[in-house]
Amino acid sequence: IKNDPTNRAATEQLLGIYSKLNRWPDYVKLLAVKAENARDPAAQLELTLQVASLYLDKFNNQGEAIKHYERALELDPQNDTATQYLLDMYEKRRDWEKYIKVSLSLIEDNLEGNMEKLKELARLADERVRKPAVSIELWEKVYAIDGGNDEAIGNLAQMYERDKNWEKLGEMLKLQAQRTMDENEKKAVLV
Repeated sequence: IKNDPTNRAATEQLLGIYSKLNRWPDYVKLLAVKAENARDPAAQLELTLQVASLYLDKFNNQGEAIKHYERALELDPQNDTATQYLLDMYEKRRDWEKYIKVSLSLIEDNLEGNMEKLKELARLADERVRKPAVSIELWEKVYAIDGGNDEAIGNLAQMYERDKNWEKLGEMLKLQAQRTMDENEKKAVLV
């Protein structure tokens, strides 16, 4: 196996031996090698999911499981098992940026139909991620779908100001001025 990791017969024999001897660390490492060398994408996905599951069941190693579930999502972005596990783990670990990325991938095909979820993710980015680029990207998606969304316009104006993006800030302030009915508020925005 060391000289030829693609040798299927040797790999299967060793997996059988490791399983009988309960040598799970060796088993899971070899299964990961088998997954990486699988030519068929469906087989590669299935083996990757098995490796992730073994890391959880046999070793309670969430870090390694996460790596393999992330790999599974690379192979199949719509994989429910990997998606659900990663969302749960990212939420538990408070890894909000990755949580948002995976959540966004679930609704990206129909952002318009999932506007509330998109706004929820944008608010989460504002509160938890604290990276202006992430929040700006999400609020820009909301604005692209609904150019009259006051929440998006207001948030983008604040973020563009913090980011010193004067051109885009000017656009948002013009919109705010056009949309407000209160004369004093309109004057304040224009100033």
